[in-house]
Amino acid sequence: AIFAELHSRGDFKVIGKEKEMVRLGDGAMITGRLSVSAMETTLNVLKRFLYLAKHRKMMHVLATATSAIRESTNAGKFLDRVRKTTGLKVHVITGHEEGRLIFKAVKHAVELAERNAIIVDIGGGSTEIIASGQCAPLWIESLRLGANRLSQMFPLSDPPKKNEITRLENHIDKTLK
Repeated sequence: AIFAELHSRGDFKVIGKEKEMVRLGDGAMITGRLSVSAMETTLNVLKRFLYLAKHRKMMHVLATATSAIRESTNAGKFLDRVRKTTGLKVHVITGHEEGRLIFKAVKHAVELAERNAIIVDIGGGSTEIIASGQCAPLWIESLRLGANRLSQMFPLSDPPKKNEITRLENHIDKTLK
């Protein structure tokens, strides 16, 4: 969660941040369904973030969802439950929109000036790759190569075996091509 003051000029000032990894996509990348425990954890975190927003006197709350929700067959029922329980209407964004927002966040945090840049954001279910020039995204690609997804698809021994790593690398190479 990011708590911010919006200014009339369109810019903003971050006044607080909270982060909690809920791993909503645990199991969903394989089964296509959100698990009951992951949904409960996520709902509880949303309630806590809403409490913090109210405590900070935030006037508006915007909630977005990414790959786990985009791809799960029971996501609609979960989002209905979130709305009924918390009042939040969660916006499900595309991978392209996710990349656009990542670009804006990086641009806010890093001085890109007029340089070309490649931005790679590895999430739980997807990885966004953004090529930018002149402070604008030129190309955005969202790939199903998130860390949580890959760990579910290609479980590794400890330490990983050579053939396990090879399978994982082959999948990544094929997806990147």
